[in-house]
Amino acid sequence: MGKHIHNLNPTFFLGVSNIFGLASALLLYKATGDDIDDGLDDISPAAEKLVAELKEAVKRLSTEDAARLTSTDCRQDLTKAARLVWRKTVEAFYENHGYSAGEPLRPDHLAVQLAFASSILREAAMALARDDREEVVRYLKLFSRFASAHLIPTARGCTNGFTALITELTEYTNELVRPLLVEEISRLREAGEA
Repeated sequence: MGKHIHNLNPTFFLGVSNIFGLASALLLYKATGDDIDDGLDDISPAAEKLVAELKEAVKRLSTEDAARLTSTDCRQDLTKAARLVWRKTVEAFYENHGYSAGEPLRPDHLAVQLAFASSILREAAMALARDDREEVVRYLKLFSRFASAHLIPTARGCTNGFTALITELTEYTNELVRPLLVEEISRLREAGEA
Protein backbone atom coordinates (compact mmCIF):
# COMPACT_ATOMS: atom_id res chain seq x y z
CA MET A 1 0.00 0.00 0.00
CA GLY A 2 1.24 3.50 -0.87
CA LYS A 3 1.92 6.39 1.41
CA HIS A 4 -1.24 7.93 2.85
CA ILE A 5 -2.19 11.41 1.75
CA HIS A 6 -0.23 14.02 3.67
CA ASN A 7 0.92 11.27 6.06
CA LEU A 8 -2.60 11.01 7.50
CA ASN A 9 -4.11 7.64 8.06
CA PRO A 10 -7.76 6.61 7.85
CA THR A 11 -8.07 6.68 11.64
CA PHE A 12 -7.90 10.48 11.63
CA PHE A 13 -10.89 10.94 9.32
CA LEU A 14 -12.77 8.11 11.00
CA GLY A 15 -12.28 9.85 14.34
CA VAL A 16 -13.51 13.19 12.99
CA SER A 17 -16.44 11.37 11.37
CA ASN A 18 -17.31 9.83 14.73
CA ILE A 19 -17.30 13.23 16.43
CA PHE A 20 -19.63 14.68 13.77
CA GLY A 21 -21.84 11.60 14.16
CA LEU A 22 -21.89 11.95 17.94
CA ALA A 23 -22.77 15.65 17.68
CA SER A 24 -25.60 14.74 15.30
CA ALA A 25 -26.93 12.07 17.67
CA LEU A 26 -26.78 14.36 20.70
CA LEU A 27 -28.67 17.09 18.87
CA LEU A 28 -31.22 14.63 17.46
CA TYR A 29 -31.95 13.32 20.96
CA LYS A 30 -32.39 16.85 22.28
CA ALA A 31 -34.46 18.15 19.33
CA THR A 32 -36.89 15.24 19.54
CA GLY A 33 -37.21 15.44 23.33
CA ASP A 34 -35.55 12.08 23.95
CA ASP A 35 -33.03 11.50 26.71
CA ILE A 36 -29.42 11.87 25.67
CA ASP A 37 -27.99 8.39 25.30
CA ASP A 38 -24.86 8.32 27.41
CA GLY A 39 -23.86 5.00 25.85
CA LEU A 40 -21.86 7.02 23.34
CA ASP A 41 -18.64 6.79 25.30
CA ASP A 42 -16.41 4.85 22.90
CA ILE A 43 -14.42 7.98 22.05
CA SER A 44 -10.66 8.32 21.69
CA PRO A 45 -8.86 9.99 24.61
CA ALA A 46 -7.76 12.82 22.30
CA ALA A 47 -11.40 13.78 21.65
CA GLU A 48 -12.73 13.35 25.19
CA LYS A 49 -12.60 17.07 26.07
CA LEU A 50 -14.45 18.10 22.91
CA VAL A 51 -17.05 15.37 23.41
CA ALA A 52 -17.60 16.47 27.02
CA GLU A 53 -18.02 20.08 25.86
CA LEU A 54 -20.50 19.02 23.16
CA LYS A 55 -22.53 16.97 25.65
CA GLU A 56 -22.64 19.82 28.15
CA ALA A 57 -23.56 22.41 25.49
CA VAL A 58 -26.42 20.31 24.11
CA LYS A 59 -27.77 19.73 27.63
CA ARG A 60 -28.04 23.51 28.05
CA LEU A 61 -30.28 23.79 24.96
CA SER A 62 -34.03 23.63 25.44
CA THR A 63 -35.81 21.02 23.32
CA GLU A 64 -37.50 23.86 21.42
CA ASP A 65 -34.21 25.64 20.72
CA ALA A 66 -32.61 22.37 19.59
CA ALA A 67 -35.52 21.72 17.23
CA ARG A 68 -35.05 25.16 15.63
CA LEU A 69 -31.38 24.68 14.65
CA THR A 70 -32.14 24.80 10.94
CA SER A 71 -30.83 26.80 8.00
CA THR A 72 -34.31 28.25 7.62
CA ASP A 73 -34.28 29.58 11.19
CA CYS A 74 -30.61 30.44 11.65
CA ARG A 75 -29.22 31.74 8.36
CA GLN A 76 -29.56 35.50 8.57
CA ASP A 77 -27.20 35.83 5.59
CA LEU A 78 -30.06 34.63 3.37
CA THR A 79 -33.02 36.73 2.35
CA LYS A 80 -36.45 35.69 3.61
CA ALA A 81 -37.30 34.36 0.15
CA ALA A 82 -34.06 32.36 -0.01
CA ARG A 83 -34.65 30.91 3.45
CA LEU A 84 -38.05 29.65 2.31
CA VAL A 85 -36.48 27.51 -0.43
CA TRP A 86 -33.19 26.74 1.33
CA ARG A 87 -34.52 23.54 2.88
CA LYS A 88 -35.12 22.20 -0.65
CA THR A 89 -31.64 23.34 -1.69
CA VAL A 90 -30.03 21.35 1.13
CA GLU A 91 -32.26 18.35 0.39
CA ALA A 92 -31.29 18.49 -3.30
CA PHE A 93 -27.60 18.55 -2.31
CA TYR A 94 -28.10 15.35 -0.32
CA GLU A 95 -30.04 13.64 -3.08
CA ASN A 96 -27.43 14.60 -5.71
CA HIS A 97 -24.92 12.66 -3.62
CA GLY A 98 -27.04 9.62 -2.85
CA TYR A 99 -28.12 10.60 0.66
CA SER A 100 -31.64 10.86 2.05
CA ALA A 101 -32.41 13.03 5.08
CA GLY A 102 -35.38 11.04 6.37
CA GLU A 103 -37.44 11.89 9.45
CA PRO A 104 -38.07 13.16 12.14
CA LEU A 105 -36.09 16.35 11.44
CA ARG A 106 -36.15 18.63 8.42
CA PRO A 107 -33.33 18.20 5.89
CA ASP A 108 -31.81 21.58 6.79
CA HIS A 109 -31.63 20.76 10.51
CA LEU A 110 -28.11 20.93 11.92
CA ALA A 111 -28.32 17.33 13.21
CA VAL A 112 -29.04 16.08 9.67
CA GLN A 113 -26.22 18.20 8.27
CA LEU A 114 -23.83 16.78 10.87
CA ALA A 115 -24.91 13.23 10.00
CA PHE A 116 -24.23 13.94 6.31
CA ALA A 117 -20.78 15.38 7.13
CA SER A 118 -20.07 12.32 9.27
CA SER A 119 -21.05 10.03 6.39
CA ILE A 120 -18.81 11.89 3.93
CA LEU A 121 -15.81 11.76 6.25
CA ARG A 122 -16.39 8.05 6.94
CA GLU A 123 -16.33 7.41 3.18
CA ALA A 124 -13.09 9.43 2.93
CA ALA A 125 -11.58 7.31 5.72
CA MET A 126 -12.56 4.10 3.94
CA ALA A 127 -11.09 5.37 0.67
CA LEU A 128 -7.88 6.26 2.51
CA ALA A 129 -7.75 2.75 3.94
CA ARG A 130 -7.99 1.36 0.38
CA ASP A 131 -5.46 3.99 -0.79
CA ASP A 132 -8.02 5.06 -3.42
CA ARG A 133 -6.75 8.57 -3.99
CA GLU A 134 -9.43 9.58 -6.49
CA GLU A 135 -12.21 8.62 -4.06
CA VAL A 136 -10.46 10.42 -1.21
CA VAL A 137 -10.33 13.57 -3.32
CA ARG A 138 -13.99 13.15 -4.32
CA TYR A 139 -15.18 12.82 -0.71
CA LEU A 140 -12.96 15.57 0.67
CA LYS A 141 -14.14 17.95 -2.09
CA LEU A 142 -17.71 17.04 -1.23
CA PHE A 143 -17.08 17.68 2.48
CA SER A 144 -15.42 21.03 1.77
CA ARG A 145 -18.25 22.18 -0.52
CA PHE A 146 -20.95 21.05 1.90
CA ALA A 147 -19.21 22.53 4.94
CA SER A 148 -18.66 25.89 3.20
CA ALA A 149 -22.12 26.21 1.64
CA HIS A 150 -24.33 24.66 4.31
CA LEU A 151 -22.89 23.38 7.59
CA ILE A 152 -20.66 26.29 8.61
CA PRO A 153 -23.18 29.04 7.70
CA THR A 154 -25.97 27.22 9.56
CA ALA A 155 -23.88 26.58 12.68
CA ARG A 156 -22.49 30.13 12.62
CA GLY A 157 -26.00 31.60 12.23
CA CYS A 158 -27.35 29.76 15.29
CA THR A 159 -25.83 31.43 18.30
CA ASN A 160 -25.31 29.11 21.26
CA GLY A 161 -22.48 27.16 22.86
CA PHE A 162 -23.20 23.96 20.92
CA THR A 163 -23.19 25.61 17.50
CA ALA A 164 -20.06 27.60 18.38
CA LEU A 165 -18.27 24.29 19.01
CA ILE A 166 -19.64 22.83 15.75
CA THR A 167 -18.55 25.92 13.82
CA GLU A 168 -15.05 25.65 15.28
CA LEU A 169 -14.79 21.90 14.57
CA THR A 170 -16.11 22.23 11.02
CA GLU A 171 -13.92 25.21 10.15
CA TYR A 172 -10.86 23.42 11.56
CA THR A 173 -11.63 20.25 9.58
CA ASN A 174 -12.30 22.26 6.43
CA GLU A 175 -9.05 24.21 6.83
CA LEU A 176 -7.20 20.91 7.17
CA VAL A 177 -8.94 19.36 4.14
CA ARG A 178 -8.28 22.19 1.66
CA PRO A 179 -4.46 21.90 1.50
CA LEU A 180 -4.77 18.11 1.34
CA LEU A 181 -7.02 18.49 -1.68
CA VAL A 182 -4.63 20.87 -3.44
CA GLU A 183 -1.72 18.53 -2.74
CA GLU A 184 -3.55 15.41 -3.86
CA ILE A 185 -5.10 16.96 -6.99
CA SER A 186 -1.62 18.12 -8.03
CA ARG A 187 -0.28 14.62 -7.42
CA LEU A 188 -3.09 13.05 -9.47
CA ARG A 189 -2.55 15.54 -12.32
CA GLU A 190 1.17 14.75 -12.39
CA ALA A 191 0.32 11.05 -12.58
CA GLY A 192 -2.20 11.77 -15.36
CA GLU A 193 -5.16 10.56 -13.28
CA ALA A 194 -7.09 13.82 -12.78
